[in-house]
Amino acid sequence: MVSPVNRRTALRGAAALGAVPLAGAALTRTASAAPATGSEGVPGSRLRLSTGVTVHYVDRGAGRPLVFVPGWMATTEFFGHQLTHFAGTHRVLSYDPRSQGKSEKTAQGNNFTTRGRDLDAFLRALDLTGAVLAGFSYGSYDVFAYLRDFGFDRVAGVVVLDQPPKSWAAAGDPSWSESPLVPAGLPAIMRAAIDDRTAFWTEQVKIMLAKPPSTPDTDPEVAWAVRQGLLMPQDPAIAMLGDGMASDFSAVATETAATVPTLVYSRTDWLPTAQAWVSEHMPAADFAEMPTHLGFHIAPGPFNDRLAAFLAALG
Repeated sequence: MVSPVNRRTALRGAAALGAVPLAGAALTRTASAAPATGSEGVPGSRLRLSTGVTVHYVDRGAGRPLVFVPGWMATTEFFGHQLTHFAGTHRVLSYDPRSQGKSEKTAQGNNFTTRGRDLDAFLRALDLTGAVLAGFSYGSYDVFAYLRDFGFDRVAGVVVLDQPPKSWAAAGDPSWSESPLVPAGLPAIMRAAIDDRTAFWTEQVKIMLAKPPSTPDTDPEVAWAVRQGLLMPQDPAIAMLGDGMASDFSAVATETAATVPTLVYSRTDWLPTAQAWVSEHMPAADFAEMPTHLGFHIAPGPFNDRLAAFLAALG
């Protein structure tokens, strides 16, 4: 168990990783605290990729492929509302990246370059073309690594769900990033995750779900999200966290917005900084707001409506 001081550091680290407390904020939440669909409630399929890893995935509907890529420690379950909603208009898919969720756990390859190759292998295995790739949090780095190394031939659009393309910032740099490279910034986040990943992840889940810190860990929605995250073993989780902190996909993000229609979502807390960065570096991109890092889960209606409008414009 981490000390009280380190618990506060973990909480700050969670906010830097994409979660933000919304004290007093009004949210239009879903009626049910339980996930709509996903790897717990709905059986998926398993697919052996040419990269040598077997992944769990969900595949529904027909039409233009819409592929949701989970972020750090997340799973297909997080996109339950989207998998249900968009199956009526699209072939909507999501998969657990290697070492996450119900996918195969590997000692090697827990980095974004390899996971970009996994995404390429996934698209090829299912012969997905004209796809819209939606990366949540660090899942956007899987997408950017794929685009960097394999190009845009299979891609009709990209959606970035609340993640700056560059994870770090120099001390004093106000640019959109997770946290500065100072002792109380990214190093403290890594320290908290290494010392007690369960406590760190639980704190982060509560903030992402806009729940007070005093919310019991047994709260059904909190317990569900924590359980999903802890399907990822410690060593791959820390490897992916470190790779994300050292990553800079700014050039790829700029190229993406200039090449295919791109929609960037930012949580409310990040809005001014994120919008300024996107306006400067991704001027052709559309921009949208969601209340928290998991805004697509806790308030899926407005999120789905905005995403549907983006998809409709693709034809």
